[in-house]
Amino acid sequence: VLQWYRSRREAKPWVYGLLEGAAFAAAGELVATCIIKQQSADPMRLLFFAGWGAVVAFCVAPWLKLLSSLTLSRPYRLLDSMGKAVLNQLTMTPL
Repeated sequence: VLQWYRSRREAKPWVYGLLEGAAFAAAGELVATCIIKQQSADPMRLLFFAGWGAVVAFCVAPWLKLLSSLTLSRPYRLLDSMGKAVLNQLTMTPL
C-alpha cells in the first residue's frame, strides 16, 4: 500500500499535497476540538480548516522545496540549518 501511494504521489504531487494538507489540518482541528475543548466536532469548522490546510499546503510545498535547495553556509551544516529555520520563520509566520 505504501509503495502504491508513493508512486501515485510522485505522479501527481500537487493533488496529493493539497489532499494531505487538508487532511492534516482537519485532523488537527478535530483533535483540538474533541480532546482539548471537549466538544463535538462542527462540520463547517472542519471544512474550513480542511480548505485552509489545502491553501497552506499549496503555498508551503514549493517554498520548502526552494528552501531545501538553498545553501546558506556550506562548511557548517548546523549554521546552514539554523539559517534556513530563521528564514522560514520570518517569511512564513504570517500564514
